[in-house]
Amino acid sequence: TETSKALAHFYFGSESKMIRLDMSEFQDVKDIPRVIGSENESVIPILIEVASGSQNHELTREIAIRSLRDIGPQSAPAIPILIEVATQDAYLRLMAVDAIGSIGSEAAQQAVPRIIEFHRNELPYIRPEYIGALSRLNGLSDAIRRSIEHSLRHPNSAVRGSAARSLGRLGPSGLPLVEQAFHDSDTYVIRAAIHSAEEMGSPALPLLRETALRTSGMIQEEITIAIVNMGGEAAITTLEEILAQTQDPLLRGFIARHLNDLRTR
Repeated sequence: TETSKALAHFYFGSESKMIRLDMSEFQDVKDIPRVIGSENESVIPILIEVASGSQNHELTREIAIRSLRDIGPQSAPAIPILIEVATQDAYLRLMAVDAIGSIGSEAAQQAVPRIIEFHRNELPYIRPEYIGALSRLNGLSDAIRRSIEHSLRHPNSAVRGSAARSLGRLGPSGLPLVEQAFHDSDTYVIRAAIHSAEEMGSPALPLLRETALRTSGMIQEEITIAIVNMGGEAAITTLEEILAQTQDPLLRGFIARHLNDLRTR
């Protein structure tokens, strides 16, 4: 309580400018509307006003943006303000982009060109965060697909890996890009592509089989586990085909163990 009073005085000029909640009354998910309003509707205009106010302290705006992100699609009216914040404030840009990606409604599509622009002009180690937001906004968008494809050719392996991990959002149409990532020189990128292939399901099985037969070691094991995680008759058939075609004793033993577990499911 004393800490809250000190913060209220520091940020808002008076110890009395705070709201006291007895947290014992808010232990269940069903109690959340009592804090932020019924169905979140009453709080969204307030959060938009706080997030848009450049005169507000950055911490206050940050909390408002994170709250809009956590509310999700109901925060769609905040999209224009979040685009404006991302454009004008470099400090809050990534947070606003993340919020737009989490809101993910049709209204968020208007932000895609700006996010792509931010992504291309950003420092390499931050670019993956923009790819993550883009992948949550209509994975079939041609603009998003081109952006991810461009990132797969980036010299920084972290950027390529994040792009490869985002390919699962494209569905089976992204398989050619997964194949491209499978030929990357960095195992981090290949492993990220394996996870994306797993998300795509059975259409990715032929590509996983071919890749398992031409690679070795850890990559083969991760491909095997991805196929096992898919489950079903198609996965069993794929593992049997790999087993029949490989002469690698380590891979054969690894597949045999997992194949038995898969058959007994």
